[in-house]
Amino acid sequence: MAVFAVIAPEPDPRLEEAVTREFEGRYFRIAPTQFLLSSPRATTSQVADRLGASAGKVGRVLILRLGNFTGWHSSDLWEWIAAQNVAPSSPTEPGDETDE
Repeated sequence: MAVFAVIAPEPDPRLEEAVTREFEGRYFRIAPTQFLLSSPRATTSQVADRLGASAGKVGRVLILRLGNFTGWHSSDLWEWIAAQNVAPSSPTEPGDETDE
């Protein structure tokens, strides 16, 4: 399953509506301007077309396909990613810091 990050510079209700409509049950809202989407075999261009981003219908947006990633975030984010059959490099959750 491919996972895509959708990032906008400011909240836009058109983007959120497109995400919830086109990727129902297959998105994770990180923040008002940030989403993760999953799609079996889509390309970034196909995701942009489905959202209306190619034509500028949902405001300014950047779409990235996730490859190698890591970070420090809540367990629900890592659980959503794991459910998409994508393994993060080294996930951490607030409070899980270690000194090496």
